[in-house]
Amino acid sequence: MTANKAIIDRFGWDYLVEFDRVRMSGIAHDEQRGSATARVQIKSKRGGSPSTRVKLVNALRFTKETDPCFVVLFHESRDGLSIRQFVREFDTGLMGATLKRAREAERDGQSALNRIEFAISFSPADEHTGQLASWIKETIDAKPDDHGETKRMLGETLGYEQGGIRGVIRFPASEVRSFIDHALGLHADFKPTDVTIRRERFDIAAGDPLFTGAPDRIEVRAHPTPARLTIQGTNGMTACFAGEFRSFKLPGAGARASFVSPFVKASLDEGGRLEVNYHHAGDSRAALQDQLALTTLHVAGRSALTVILDVDGFEPVGSKVLDMPFEADEWFDWFTAVLKPLSAIPRQADHPQLSLDDLASNVENLTTFVEWVSDGDVTLVTVLETGFPDPVRCRNLLGYVHVVLGDFTFTAIIRRPCLDQREGKDGLELVFGDPVVLESAARKGSASEHLPRLRQRFRELAERVGVGTVMVNDGDLTADEGIVTMLKSNDAGRVKSR
Repeated sequence: MTANKAIIDRFGWDYLVEFDRVRMSGIAHDEQRGSATARVQIKSKRGGSPSTRVKLVNALRFTKETDPCFVVLFHESRDGLSIRQFVREFDTGLMGATLKRAREAERDGQSALNRIEFAISFSPADEHTGQLASWIKETIDAKPDDHGETKRMLGETLGYEQGGIRGVIRFPASEVRSFIDHALGLHADFKPTDVTIRRERFDIAAGDPLFTGAPDRIEVRAHPTPARLTIQGTNGMTACFAGEFRSFKLPGAGARASFVSPFVKASLDEGGRLEVNYHHAGDSRAALQDQLALTTLHVAGRSALTVILDVDGFEPVGSKVLDMPFEADEWFDWFTAVLKPLSAIPRQADHPQLSLDDLASNVENLTTFVEWVSDGDVTLVTVLETGFPDPVRCRNLLGYVHVVLGDFTFTAIIRRPCLDQREGKDGLELVFGDPVVLESAARKGSASEHLPRLRQRFRELAERVGVGTVMVNDGDLTADEGIVTMLKSNDAGRVKSR
């Protein structure tokens, strides 16, 4: 061990302690670990309890030094007959206490930190009489390689566990309800008379405010909890809206809570009254699941409704049956029917945002797309120049579909198993069962950007299928009619109808 005595205590320690490490065989000189180092401050005391005091300025330096730091106390008995040796590492607890005391000094306008003393006490477990150096070495050796970085991060983050910014908002008492509704996300606008925002550590403000005055705009939100609002109709239709639940309470103002999703907002007062409001416009774009929930609500609303609010971590809250019938609109039946299968098309990485106007602008192509990817049998009737060669029979239909909706191109490659192959009056009838979607996506961009990739991927999959697989139009199922091809044969015919 090497102990280098500091001549002047300007860095807050008396000794820089260095321990040589065991040389590792087979490791090059330049790759050997360096010596283990630590900073040690020595204190002495006669009589009383084992405790000491260090200058706050030095304690602060300990928190910023990445080497392990120790405070050693030589505690002499009152009669002078014995000396006990105590040592404490300047650990997380002492670092936190130091940083808090420094923040208090800043708050109180104390700038001479060398005149502020910081108390450190020792317990019986801290006594290492006769083993002082060996205990320090063992403690250093037990540190992981990233100890310095970990300690540095602690010095920067301790005291900010509850955040480092705190604000005070002032407004007239008459605006309490308006402020609560704003914090719950029910109203977008709120104008306070004065706002002060400060930096805080250990809940202690220090320094000049980051902002003070009347802002042009402010947004305050209570902490959200994931929640779902389910609206069930007695006609069997259920709309489920995913959103966020917030609750807020001011002294004397009562408690209030909210549920907010893209199309539905609900408020709950302390009396248990639940008020639900929904809004939409044809050009409002949102995720497919949100649009599906909205259109399903219109269909469910033709019957009596029950509303259930389910907040993570709480028991669901339900309402009585509500009878407030919505006016029937066939468009919402169609929207609901196409959105259910369409919602399953995007990949996890896709996030298409569509409006109902986007869907209505391409009714024919979207209906065709949905029919191919939805459950239900499909029949192809073909007239062949020559029959399919015996004993080859149709086993599968393989193809792809695509449709442009808004700014996105939806694509899917599907396989349908052949359920029946028979001769009909108009030709060979092929009946196919429910589809298996092999690949699908909803990519931003036009069809011309994505169809080449779709066709290439389809050809790659088609090479893997076996005898008896049927394709129409080289796989493009969106055409009204086209050439039917049986893989592994040269026979072809023309589709007359589906």
